[in-house]
Amino acid sequence: MLDDQGRPAAFRHDRLPGLGFLLGEGDTWHTADRAWGAGFVVTDRGAAQWSVPDDRTVTDTAATQRFQLLDGLALQVERQAGDRLRETYRWANTGDSPLRITSLAVSTPWRDVYAADGVAHGTAVHAHLSATGAQAWALAKPMHGRGPFLGLTVREGAVRAYSVEARNQFTGSNVRGHLLLHVTDHARHAHAFGGQPTLTLAPGASYRLVWSLPGSRTRRPSWPWPSPPWPSRTWPR
Repeated sequence: MLDDQGRPAAFRHDRLPGLGFLLGEGDTWHTADRAWGAGFVVTDRGAAQWSVPDDRTVTDTAATQRFQLLDGLALQVERQAGDRLRETYRWANTGDSPLRITSLAVSTPWRDVYAADGVAHGTAVHAHLSATGAQAWALAKPMHGRGPFLGLTVREGAVRAYSVEARNQFTGSNVRGHLLLHVTDHARHAHAFGGQPTLTLAPGASYRLVWSLPGSRTRRPSWPWPSPPWPSRTWPR
């Protein structure tokens, strides 16, 4: 389900009527700057965050967002429905000199929270993350342990780290926090996950990160999600 900005606000399935898989308006500490697809970048030209696009096109089956992040750095996000929801993030160096990126992260705000009286069983997930480069994946499993599960698989580019943000004395220990997937986090933790590279984009060059999630429509429920015990590169592309 896309919001009016063209980003997923929830992932719905008929078998899980109370579960949207993502943090939402009912989570008072969750803010728009941590919405699905928001993120931040650190470069040798400065740093920037993105959340609300400068320009967007949204239909029932597709969305395109455009962001001007820095002087000479632009981001375009494309979402396309089909057998799977496919997302493409493309950062482009529109300047006339090389651009060095030292941290680059995208928010995936899984609703990994706990609540009293068993409410979390039907309204929250356990999020499992594997920051293994080009083989990276995420798996959100309903807390009651039964499927369907929601898996994210990297198709192009790499996720080499992840971080937990916005967890503090106000959220408490029952909230895991906002989970960000990093192409690199060299600027903050150069040696994390076995070492974080830097990325250099020549003038006119770009970097693409592509991942997919099971689904048949971006705005409609009843997606035919598989329920494997673990995400697999053998899932149909």
